Amino acid sequence: MIQYEMNQSQTNGKRIGLVVSRDFDQVLKEVAAKNNIQNKSLMIRHILQTYISNEHPELVSAE
Repeated sequence: MIQYEMNQSQTNGKRIGLVVSRDFDQVLKEVAAKNNIQNKSLMIRHILQTYISNEHPELVSAE
């Protein structure tokens, strides 16, 4: 189940945190820490970029 959570720093309405599950959230934090990535958003982007590059290289523009 996907949940949306607001913490005190998010009460300005500009950002809502997405939590799939607390266990998965913790795994993301641990993996990000092991890879010296400072926030989960960057870790998620990196995971998606790697997946898309490996599984769907035709979607990645040639640079």
